[in-house]
Amino acid sequence: MKHISINLIALFVSISTFVTAQSPAAVLSSKDVDNYITSLKPMSKELMALGDKYSDDPTMAQMWSYTEARSILEKYGWNETYAQKWAAITVGASYLIAMEQVKDMPEEQAKSMSEMYLTQYKSMINEADIELLKPRVAELKKLFEEIGEED
Repeated sequence: MKHISINLIALFVSISTFVTAQSPAAVLSSKDVDNYITSLKPMSKELMALGDKYSDDPTMAQMWSYTEARSILEKYGWNETYAQKWAAITVGASYLIAMEQVKDMPEEQAKSMSEMYLTQYKSMINEADIELLKPRVAELKKLFEEIGEED
């Protein structure tokens, strides 16, 4: 469990069950996004406090099987669907942040990058979940930056 929150985007994007040939079903509610924003930092600290108890760095999905980690997740209101929801929020926010950055690029580069991001992310998250995240992208971006500063 060593670097559970160190590189959030890489960790969550690596959840292989989330990558499919077509867009997955919508999984998010506003409550999930609220909970993610309020629980990410304190929950990550508690999970990090478990230290090197587990020999490997488990994926978010695998952590549900570890009793101590599961207790922490449940304490913050997450259930067995949390890995899919966390992945959707992280991937969706990453996509929206990347698309914001594209706006500042020269036109040809922006077009190329937009197409790449569209291909890369759209197969991992449902459009309804992206729409749900759009009004919260500034909060999510700030949260990712704060966590990055703590690393």
